[in-house]
Amino acid sequence: MNADTASDDVGKEEKNEMSTDTIPDDVRAESEISYPVRTLRRLVLIVINPLKATKYIAHDPDLLIIPLMFIIFAIFALLQPVVLMSKIVIPDQVALYSPDNETIKAFQRPFIKVSELKTEALKLYWGGTLTYYALLVVITFSLLYIAARIILGPVGYKLMLSGVTYSSMALVIVGVVWLGISFLNPGVVIPYSTRGNLTYIPWAAATADLSQIKSVAVLTNFTVSDDPSATELWTLGLSTVLVQSGTTVVIDGSRMTGSVQEGALTVTLPNSTRASLQPGMSLPISPSGIEFRSQGGKLYLVRFDGSLLEIQSSAILKFELHMQLDPYRSDICAVNSSTAGSGVLLSKPRDIVLTSNASATTSITSNATFSYWRVLARVGDDGSVELFSNLTIAHTAKADSSTLAWQADSVVAQASTLMMYYNYGVASQPSPIVDTILQLVLPALSKAWEAVILICLVKASYEDASWFRAALAVAAQQIIMVVLGF
Repeated sequence: MNADTASDDVGKEEKNEMSTDTIPDDVRAESEISYPVRTLRRLVLIVINPLKATKYIAHDPDLLIIPLMFIIFAIFALLQPVVLMSKIVIPDQVALYSPDNETIKAFQRPFIKVSELKTEALKLYWGGTLTYYALLVVITFSLLYIAARIILGPVGYKLMLSGVTYSSMALVIVGVVWLGISFLNPGVVIPYSTRGNLTYIPWAAATADLSQIKSVAVLTNFTVSDDPSATELWTLGLSTVLVQSGTTVVIDGSRMTGSVQEGALTVTLPNSTRASLQPGMSLPISPSGIEFRSQGGKLYLVRFDGSLLEIQSSAILKFELHMQLDPYRSDICAVNSSTAGSGVLLSKPRDIVLTSNASATTSITSNATFSYWRVLARVGDDGSVELFSNLTIAHTAKADSSTLAWQADSVVAQASTLMMYYNYGVASQPSPIVDTILQLVLPALSKAWEAVILICLVKASYEDASWFRAALAVAAQQIIMVVLGF
């Protein structure tokens, strides 16, 4: 093994180096093979005989493997999105409506073609995968290097970096198997129709998950007919409950309706009063806010009767919007959230349910009142009606989630809805066995294979180390990797 750390570590590392008199002939002969043949040979050996490969690496580590593995992984990472995008079965020339997409700004138009979406998705996926791989190697090396030094003693960084990079070959091979299984899955046919400039996906009823949103807005447009009889446009229900320690407490609940009679919009407010709007007028509606009170170093929620309810660290606020609409009057409904790519445009919606689970804030140091909901009804100069409902959450955490469920005539084809429909189709295709292999077996196999290679590496790096201590160092590294999400 070559000495490759700082000068003050050289003396310590010499304890771990093989004596020139004890180097086996095969190890000595292997180190005399020229690059890059030696690196390629070790790459094959790390798969079929990791014990022998790590013995060679411990004696004479090389860093040529770093750029070589990056090239190999770059090729593999490029094949992944190519295969995935090929499973989206829809003509490349179909136009997707996406006015707020960053990609659109480059094209200066509110539409992109499916082919352009696939190209941009391929670039993003490829870049993200390569970044993930680089982080994976760096973090694996850092943690294993620290764990080995603590448990077994000094070791050369060049040895560890070389061995860790070789071990990532297991990830590539398992990934190729995953890719092969995915390639055999049938493509997802995206049904579509075109009306005017817009493309529609006939997806009448579905559910979409929105993660970690801070705000979400639902904007619905209505066409008011000339029919003089009363027409109810919407019924809107808003509710907020607190869930903690297995109990549910209703904090706030509001219900309001909007109807048209003889061309005038009448809104029934949560307190049962009515307001009439003429063309050009708007009506802001703010449901009652939620009051929090800080007292004695603890945080409380003020209930309807003025009593205090202590907020626990695990408390969850559940928000729900339930909108029932007249499908003959509702034209289109836009749902947009702070989560990138989560916009949904519904054509002739009739039922919309938005549910959000957010961690209750515990960082308030003084009394505060939050108005989570905001509603605005507006009548245009042409007599059309808009209903705007907005939820803004003051505090969000990684585990927070939201769900949008709808019933509508169809969904406008956007980059987000196209990918949502594709993911829905992919999830419904595999058999339970195939799904288990893809989601559980292959990732577990990759982790186990990599761990075996790393144990062999640590054992080969320390002549006197036991297999138990080598496994202990790798176990410590693997546990921290799991905690970090790798």
